[in-house]
Amino acid sequence: LYEERDAARVFSLLMLVMGVAPILAPIVGGYITLNWGWHAVFGLLSVISLVCLLAVYAVLPETRGPNPSIKLSSALQTYASIARNRRFIGYTISGALVQAGMFAYITGSPFVFIELFKIPSESYGWIFGSNAFGLIAASQINVRLLKKTSPETILKYSFGILALASVCLVVATIAGLGFWGLVVPLFIYISTLGITLPNTAAAALSAEGARAGSASAFLGTTQFTLAALSSAAVSSFDNGTAMPMSGAMAVCGLLALVMYYKVAAKTRSLTPLSV
Repeated sequence: LYEERDAARVFSLLMLVMGVAPILAPIVGGYITLNWGWHAVFGLLSVISLVCLLAVYAVLPETRGPNPSIKLSSALQTYASIARNRRFIGYTISGALVQAGMFAYITGSPFVFIELFKIPSESYGWIFGSNAFGLIAASQINVRLLKKTSPETILKYSFGILALASVCLVVATIAGLGFWGLVVPLFIYISTLGITLPNTAAAALSAEGARAGSASAFLGTTQFTLAALSSAAVSSFDNGTAMPMSGAMAVCGLLALVMYYKVAAKTRSLTPLSV
């Protein structure tokens, strides 16, 4: 349906829609907790989930029925074949690693800002929301950049920025640079994801063409597997400081940079397909 550059634009536009929730949810959740307690948050989530479930049945039609000819073994063979595609794996893992850094931030930032810096829970949502706004804004900047340059050129810079920002987080934590010492590199890291993630997804899926659906499932599974591991690492290495969050983000940022230059960037000679 889309060439790589066009696919990257579409993914960037999707982030405009998907990014609204990370802005509003922490702010709303903070005020709900303040006024009615944390139990009310789960009550609201239950209501929203029920509305979504009813909407799916009432509004969203089925586009494809069961296909008995598709078996689990053939699906596993497809995934195994996709896993052998160096271009796909390079872009998928490099993108998944920087997203894992974001989940380290999601896991660790409430403790860092609310417990260490004594930010009220209802105000924390504004910090979280500002970073989400940065991500959305960067994704729309990416749309404009793609009109003038290739996704590959953009990624060469964005992975370097992510790695540098993550290292600055560790330096700020060790040096005790305080609130702004962490907020600034955090904002840069999260915002740059708005440029990096659409381009890595488009580059990865362009390597698969007709199998883009299976490749997309593979990509999503990889992203959230690494994200879960990153979040678990932040919790496991908790020591009462910001270092577990900063350290996990730095590891993710640096590994992503290495994965991009050592694997993904070296596969550019392969002809991209349509997504």
